Formats: sequence, structure tokens, C-alpha cells
Amino acid sequence: MLSIGPGFAVACLESIADAAERRAVVDSLTETGHEIVPISLAQVACFAGNMLALQPVGGPVLLAMSQSAHDSLTTEQRQQLSRHAELLPLPIPTIETLGGGSVRCMLAEVFLPEVAETAAS
Repeated sequence: MLSIGPGFAVACLESIADAAERRAVVDSLTETGHEIVPISLAQVACFAGNMLALQPVGGPVLLAMSQSAHDSLTTEQRQQLSRHAELLPLPIPTIETLGGGSVRCMLAEVFLPEVAETAAS
């Protein structure tokens, strides 16, 4: 339903029934500098809200998503996301069909402090 990355937020706003709560989410995301990429409930069913931004050391931001999530996005949505990250669609039908999850569920997030990055250099 929601995936937040550097400068963007993929959000299924129609899944927030209460108008005041939906407005609060939009306001919060906008105020924190996120471009909102709205997705539909049908796109959520294709795991479009289950993306994960990855930042390799010294590399571009990658947006990992399943091929089914990628295929469910419109051209405009892909263009919006491409302004913030390189799209990285991965074919994982077995995980999505039998595992009940998608890309974000498969990956572990590691947040290293800057000290660790400096020491590794």
C-alpha cells in the first residue's frame, strides 16, 4: 500500500477510507519533500506498493520491484519513479504466488552509520 524512497512515495491513497486521514498522509508526504505516485487497489494486488529503494555505495539509487509490479505501472508512473531511481524489475512469480510477498519482503534493510562507511574506505 505504501513504499517510501528518497524523494518519492508510492501510495494507494484510495485505501485510506477516511478523507481527513488521507489528507493528513498526503500533507505529511508533501511536507517532507516526497513526490506522491498514487497507485490503485488493482496495482496493490500486483505488489506495486511493495518496492524498496536500494543505495549501493557509490552507485545510483535503485528501485527494486517485482516484474508484476513494474508491469502494473502506467508509463507516467514509471517516468515519475525514474526521476528518483533506476527501476529494477525482477521476475519473482514463485515468491508472489506461493510466498505471499514480494521484493520488499525478500530483502533485509541495513542502515550503516557514516562512521562504518568511512572506516571501510
